[in-house]
Amino acid sequence: MSPPQGASGVRPPRARSARPGIIALAFLLVSVAYILLSDRLLLGLVEDAAVLTAWQTIKGWGYVLAAAGLVYLLERRIAGRHRRAMAQQRTAYDAAIEGWARALDLREHETGGHARRVTELAQRLGRRLGLGPDDLEDLRHGALLHDVGKIGVRDAVLGKPGPLDEAEWTEMRHHTVLGHELLLGLPELREATAVVRSHHERWDGGGYPDGLAGEAIPRLARIFAVVDVYDALTNDRPYRRAWTDDEVRAHLHAERGRQFDPLAVDAFLELLGEVEDATPTG
Repeated sequence: MSPPQGASGVRPPRARSARPGIIALAFLLVSVAYILLSDRLLLGLVEDAAVLTAWQTIKGWGYVLAAAGLVYLLERRIAGRHRRAMAQQRTAYDAAIEGWARALDLREHETGGHARRVTELAQRLGRRLGLGPDDLEDLRHGALLHDVGKIGVRDAVLGKPGPLDEAEWTEMRHHTVLGHELLLGLPELREATAVVRSHHERWDGGGYPDGLAGEAIPRLARIFAVVDVYDALTNDRPYRRAWTDDEVRAHLHAERGRQFDPLAVDAFLELLGEVEDATPTG
């Protein structure tokens, strides 16, 4: 399975436009015709020199304004085409990332839909914590691709119905580094790779792969880590049944300041409370 192409690899349909040389030639011809015809018309209609000078000035300013207006319209048209092309490119790029995330989910039958669920939750938590549009986009991409390194983990390890031995744990933990390496060549995912590499770090420094602690862990990874564990615990795994909502909340609270960023845990528990309050009962 190969990673999605970077922005330069997703090519939207090319908009047809006139060549710059043709536009320049047409503008030159129109300008020459305007100057010659307007001069001849003024000379034929105006005999007073002062009035003729005034009309020549008005004509000159009219030409300048018309040229400026034409340049403005051309720039707007070019900018509009550029925006549409960029939007098409972003749509294609996002579709490639989402498709790759779905393929990864399908490989782990028991966690089908995991990437979509954690992405939606991470976005909501990120907005609650005040992330801007760019950070939210990076968080979204990182959430979708957080387990991309598991393509290098054997199926026997990935789907093992019992506890992993030490060698298997070493292989499993390596998925964070492998995923980071896979995405390094994609400039558009530079910030998202922090989520991929660091979402198993711990606030107390006991995580992997780099043993980062506290705010040394990238913020997007700290936010995502809470969501990732929540989704993992509330869904069945080959080796255990899903935890109850109360059990998961208690676990998150107990690991506040140990495994997780306290601010991220507090915001997430508040978010869960709002969702629960908004859910109809009866």
